[in-house]
Amino acid sequence: MKHFFIPCLMAIMAASCDNSTPSDETTVYDNIVCNKVILCSDDGYVLTGKSWDYTTGDDLLVMKFSKDLAMEWKQQFSLSGDQLGTTILETGDGYLVGGQNANAWLMKVDQEGNALWDSVYFINAAVSAINSITAVSDGSGDYIMTGYLDAGPKDLFVQTIDQDGNRMAYRLLEGVGGTDLVGYSVIPVSDQFIVLTNQGYIFFN
Repeated sequence: MKHFFIPCLMAIMAASCDNSTPSDETTVYDNIVCNKVILCSDDGYVLTGKSWDYTTGDDLLVMKFSKDLAMEWKQQFSLSGDQLGTTILETGDGYLVGGQNANAWLMKVDQEGNALWDSVYFINAAVSAINSITAVSDGSGDYIMTGYLDAGPKDLFVQTIDQDGNRMAYRLLEGVGGTDLVGYSVIPVSDQFIVLTNQGYIFFN
């Protein structure tokens, strides 16, 4: 099976440039799933997702491309269980990669994709995932993330962490009437945060 994800990079590049159109050239990678791609400060792109193998399982994948879509590096990480990178954020010295397997986890990699640290959250949850992470706007170097815990109906979490991944403030919200409530994106607004969910949006102080 082959996944064509380079055209989506070219579409993003074209959308970010005036009078640009995607190239007809594509690159095909086997056994790779791209889940999230972002534009970097050097005008290149970084993506996360997974590489998969029927015998060894899924590995976390992080790939970096230049602004011309030349691959600069590719890193794969084997953690416990099957891995899926769900979100990625550029920092001053590398990238924060969030994802899921049995637990929500966060990995910090440097500018070459080498792992610096990783943290696991919500160990007692049946399944949990980080869907979005962003920097807190107060200059502290802290971050806020959202996603879900699934122990029946899915519950939304909002978690702040320091620059080393240590847990700080934490909120957990249940869906109305036992329905799923999932955090998909967290956006800083002044001294508050808006969390976009499958049931609308929620303000947090």
